[in-house]
Amino acid sequence: MSATDLQIIQTPPDFMFELSENEHNLLKDSLRSQFVTSNELKQNPS
Repeated sequence: MSATDLQIIQTPPDFMFELSENEHNLLKDSLRSQFVTSNELKQNPS
């Protein structure tokens, strides 16, 4: 069983948290950057 599987099991189904607008924007930009990098690697494998 992976660490990700354990996290899903241990996290209550109603778990939530709130982000400030600044935190939301930072997370959104970070995820966008990771997505772009991932796509670039798929298009240009070394």
